[in-house]
Amino acid sequence: DFIPDNYKDTVTVFIKNGLYEELIYFRNKSNIIIQGEDREKVIVQYANNEIFNPHPWNVKTNELAGTFPSRRAAFAIDNCTNVQLINLTVKTLLKGQAEGLLINGNKIIVKGVNIVGSGDALQTNGTAYFEDIKIDGGGDMILSRGAVFFKNCDFYSPGPFMWVRNTKENHGNDFVKCKFTGTKS
Repeated sequence: DFIPDNYKDTVTVFIKNGLYEELIYFRNKSNIIIQGEDREKVIVQYANNEIFNPHPWNVKTNELAGTFPSRRAAFAIDNCTNVQLINLTVKTLLKGQAEGLLINGNKIIVKGVNIVGSGDALQTNGTAYFEDIKIDGGGDMILSRGAVFFKNCDFYSPGPFMWVRNTKENHGNDFVKCKFTGTKS
């Protein structure tokens, strides 16, 4: 909150090792690097899913007005550009529609990050680059809209790995040297 919206200079936020039990949500930010001290020892988590977040209701049409932000993730980046998330773990503690990481933005880089969630453990909307990430999801664990590139990533899921919702105008998902492991017993 202390970083001004659409700030032109690069700001680095360093997170020391620890367990952080809280929801992270920020919007309209740019040029931010969020870097953890140790991927396994910096854990941002919260018990959240869409049941706790009421759907907005459009009284004129008498129907749901949409779902975002009603499906808030443990960690959400909204309407941001040039944000880097490095060297930490983000997760939700509940099952259901429960994202660990939700991204709405462009030029987002996620490196050395563990993501744990249930339905749509990772939801990414816009252009994003993921390297050396591990996702432990509960089925259809990657929901994406936009050009997304994955390199050297590991994915674990008991069900479908992804639900891609790209139109013909979007490039879609690319996977290079990634491993998909089914966890259903």
